Amino acid sequence: MLRASHISPISLLVTRTCCFSSSTVPQLDRHRRKLLYQAKQRGMKENCILVGGFAEEHLSEMDDSEISQFEKLLSEIDPELNEWICDVRPFPSHLDGSVAQKMKTYANSNPLNYTFVPHKE
Repeated sequence: MLRASHISPISLLVTRTCCFSSSTVPQLDRHRRKLLYQAKQRGMKENCILVGGFAEEHLSEMDDSEISQFEKLLSEIDPELNEWICDVRPFPSHLDGSVAQKMKTYANSNPLNYTFVPHKE
């Protein structure tokens, strides 16, 4: 069994850096990295994929206003956020901004390349 005293500080730094860096995500400032983590670590797996994937693609391009909108969306509970993103229910007026519309567009773009096969009876 490894103890903390057996792990060098350098290996911890390398491990932490490798775990949080991604070749698909450009270098982000600390605040955006925090938002990316929150987007990928949701309570529902569907939202981890949709919100996290959206954040990977769009977070680096967002201005301060959009960052603020994204933070508000991340503070919402997962079942409701999923219904809004998947267009089951409309976004509430106080959350329906450019980021919400981009998230719906992203979700409707089939980011996981699912194919629908109709059930034959």
